[in-house]
Amino acid sequence: MSPGLDSYLRCFGSTLSFNQDRNALWLDAACLRMPLAAGSGATHAMLTPMLVRRVDDAQAVAFKVEGVMRALLPFSPCNRKNVAQLANLSERSLQRRLAEAGTTFQQLRDRVRADIALKYLRQSSLRAAQVGEILGYSEPAAFSRAFRRQHGFTPYQARGHTDREE
Repeated sequence: MSPGLDSYLRCFGSTLSFNQDRNALWLDAACLRMPLAAGSGATHAMLTPMLVRRVDDAQAVAFKVEGVMRALLPFSPCNRKNVAQLANLSERSLQRRLAEAGTTFQQLRDRVRADIALKYLRQSSLRAAQVGEILGYSEPAAFSRAFRRQHGFTPYQARGHTDREE
């Protein structure tokens, strides 16, 4: 039998979220430096390399930024300032590292938007206009144009319909 919600909250705190798009724990460097309440120094030494990963190369930064965008897009503005702050980078460093990875903020955001849009259209009952609004498009037509440019088919066709456009 699985532990109840109270057990999870005691262990992980009040910011625990279920039914999210991924299963993950985010541990910051300060948390990783804390001594283990139970266990030995050998256990800590064994776990630390598995948990602490330096994200010094540009591809890793781009991957991290993409993750931030995926978490942020449906719920709040996904602009350069917000993403940089959540990725623990200055806006300039964000731009520089993405350029080193061969992409731009806009290209990455467009790719993430396209992926999330396809997921929403195929796995939810939301109308295309609602999906576009959630993802920050100014109007339904702008969403439809961007969706078609990214995927090569319309939002209506993404739902498996081929006889007319939404």
